[in-house]
Amino acid sequence: MKTSISSIFVASALFFSSCTSKDAVPAASNAPFSAKLGTEVFTSPDAKLMIAASNTIAAFAKDSKGRTFGIAIFEKDFPFNKAVNVAFSPSISYIDEKKAVYIAESGTMTIISYTKNSAGTVTNIKGIFGVVLTAGVAKITVTDGKFDLSK
Repeated sequence: MKTSISSIFVASALFFSSCTSKDAVPAASNAPFSAKLGTEVFTSPDAKLMIAASNTIAAFAKDSKGRTFGIAIFEKDFPFNKAVNVAFSPSISYIDEKKAVYIAESGTMTIISYTKNSAGTVTNIKGIFGVVLTAGVAKITVTDGKFDLSK
């Protein structure tokens, strides 16, 4: 099941990475999604929150260089303010400028808060993360990951 969900997630992330986005202003401290890739800062002022499938929260963030982060979370798996190991849920992927796909092999994510509307749909989610991403033998360490995303 991990493979099929990961495949769907990566395909979705590839789709969103190919979409055009408005020119982003670099490094806004209030960007809804940011992270450090090694020493380089990734920010996405127009990151998106969506419900991907039944009780699955997905977020896509694209920066001005065309790089994309994707996050998938099964809502039932998330306690508040507790670091959860990144694996099947949550799942984090990253696509670089050359379209190489990286998947988180280790790390944690903490959900700080989320809100739902009257229909029970998540409309905002806020959290932090730090992961090691791999694409074959290539690795990227991501630190200071932060998101505050609304639908």
